[in-house]
Order: sequence, then C-alpha cells, then structure tokens
Amino acid sequence: LMKLNYMAGRRTGDPNFHPVMPWVIDFSAPDSWRNLSCTKYRLNKGDEQLDINYELSGHHITDILSNLTYYHYFARRTPISVLKKYVRDNYRPEEYPNSISRFYEWTPDECIPEFYTDIDIFDSIHPDMPDLLVPEWANGKEDFINIHMQALESDEVSSNLHHWIDLTFGYLLSGYESYEAKNVPNTNGSMKGTHGFIQLFTIPHPKKLTDNDDQEDVKITLRNITVSNRKSKKQSTSEFSLAKLFSRINPTRPRDEVPEMVPSNIIYGINSKLIPLVDYENEVIFSDNFDAIIPCYSIPTEFNIKLCDVEKDLLAFACILYEIYSGKPLFNMVT
Repeated sequence: LMKLNYMAGRRTGDPNFHPVMPWVIDFSAPDSWRNLSCTKYRLNKGDEQLDINYELSGHHITDILSNLTYYHYFARRTPISVLKKYVRDNYRPEEYPNSISRFYEWTPDECIPEFYTDIDIFDSIHPDMPDLLVPEWANGKEDFINIHMQALESDEVSSNLHHWIDLTFGYLLSGYESYEAKNVPNTNGSMKGTHGFIQLFTIPHPKKLTDNDDQEDVKITLRNITVSNRKSKKQSTSEFSLAKLFSRINPTRPRDEVPEMVPSNIIYGINSKLIPLVDYENEVIFSDNFDAIIPCYSIPTEFNIKLCDVEKDLLAFACILYEIYSGKPLFNMVT
C-alpha cells in the first residue's frame, strides 16, 4: 500500500499529498469490518448526497485526504500556530475529535499509516487538548496499534482490499466505471484543500491471495484477463511478448526456452497508448500518472541478466520517449 502511495506521488509529512490507508473497522469491535467496496466518502455522505454532488458539480467525491483532515489527524503533534493558520483562526481544542472512533465517524476521508504504526500520534503536546482516546476494547495505545494492524493484515481485509485499491488508485477513478461506483473524482482543482487524484491502474486489481484461496484458480483467472475492450478497430495491432524482448537482451538463453510471460491476447495499438501487461504470476505493475502509460516490469530471476541495470535502463528509456512524445517534462517538484 505504501508503494502505491509513492507511485501516486504521496509523501509522508506533506499535508497536501500524505499517504493514505483504508479504514478497515468501524471501531465498535475489533472485527466490525468496514465495507471496502465503497469509498469512505460514500459511506460518510450516503448515495443521495453523492448523486446531488454529481448533478451540481459533475463529480461524486472531492478528495481522498484533504489537508484540513490531515491537520485534524495530526493536531496533537502540531503547533497551535500552524493549526490556526490551516484549520481555524480561532483555536478551540474541544472542536477536534477526541477519539479514533470519533475520527472515523467524523471524516469522509481515508485513514493514514500513522494510525496503524505510530503510538506517538495519540499523545498531545498541548495542555488544553487531551490525548487521543482509543476504543474501550484496547488496553492502551500500544495494544490498539497491534490490534489495528492485525485487522489490516487479516484475511477479511486481504480478500476485499483490491476493491479499495480500484477506488483509490485504480480503474474506478475514470470512465463509466467510476460513475457506476459513484466515484467520479473532482479533478478541476478549484476547491480549496483539494489536490486531485492519481490513477495507477486501468483494469481491476487482482485479489490478494489468502490461506483460504485456491492459488491455481487465481493463476487461471489472471492468465485469462483480457483487455480487448480497450482496442480500437481502426488501429493496427500486433502481439507483444515481453519475454521475447528480454530473450534478445540475454543471448545466453535460446529464445524458444524463454517462458511466455504475457498472454497472446494482450496487445497494443501502434497509434494507441500502451495497454497494461499482466503476467500469470502477478509480477507486473504499471503506472499512468501522466498522459501515457509507462510500464514497469518485474523480471523473473531465471533470466541470466543484471535485473537492476536492465530495469534502470528501461525506465530511463521510457522517460526519454515520453518527454519526446509529450514535449514536456515528465517530473516536477512534487512527483
């Protein structure tokens, strides 16, 4: 999850782009699971309000984690002068949620990593703002952090986490799919405290394997993934095999011995954007932060090549091609 945050340009300590994590329980009990197939914004506001948002402004959700929510989360560790500047001029400590449970009820935004890892975030540096309370079923903040992390790593969450990734970083951020999921994001950037969304995936994210899953069934599912709906009939297409490409880089391994990593139905159009590649081992990830998709390949260790050097060369080559194609820099001070 942190790698996805970094790929999306989120960095720890940045109020505008701080990493996000899913809220996984509603805190009534350690196993009271949150619905990960809906955004926290949808759970908080309700479908009727989201429909009104869409009719009035053309989007359902405004942000994943606003800087206002960020400063509320970190209020107990943030100087009052900063809170006055970014939250409210008239500082009133009683207006800040007093417990982690209240935060979950109050905010339409997602959680942060610190609520799973950092006991210090519960301790207040302000004499007039009490420490953040943990649920009654936890024996202190250390116990809560352990239980909260166990919930995040549970099979229940693992079985549904791909839905949250689709909503937060994936294909449910664009197109008709986002409308169906009531997840059309605000992308005009005009709303104060709103900093946009980064879509990393254009196809559904694979389900994480758990002890209860049949791994062979999952492999078959991934092997049969098709992206034929992304083709254009007007575009010329040709088969693309990443394995064959690397067989040329490594002359010590005959081409006919190289395993096919990519199904033959994964293709790309000559005049189209690259289509994401998915291999049956689920080792390929990709990013489309920009106008074109830049694949990042995880190469099987059986290839007798220096993987680190090849990956760096491929990434550098892809960046150069993109900048030539787009006529603009690929990176800025944020990304």
